[in-house]
Amino acid sequence: MSEYPCVNVCDYHGVNYKMRWPELVGMPAPVCAATIKEDNPFVTSIINLVPSDEGVNPNYCCNRVYLFLDQNDVCIAVPKVG
Repeated sequence: MSEYPCVNVCDYHGVNYKMRWPELVGMPAPVCAATIKEDNPFVTSIINLVPSDEGVNPNYCCNRVYLFLDQNDVCIAVPKVG
């Protein structure tokens, strides 16, 4: 799961980028990914997961967001940096 470099220091150079996206629950995965990348350019990895599919990496990465999706690729939990 670590095909990207994990950044664990959230230094956004004084800019208050978005870290949580509750408004994306119920939206399709491509819309979620585009919105997240637009709202926070420091996010370099968005990992799509169907909850029963795989677990999450326990380390915290400031450049990673997990998208928890149902079988129709619709977001079912609040995406957040981590």
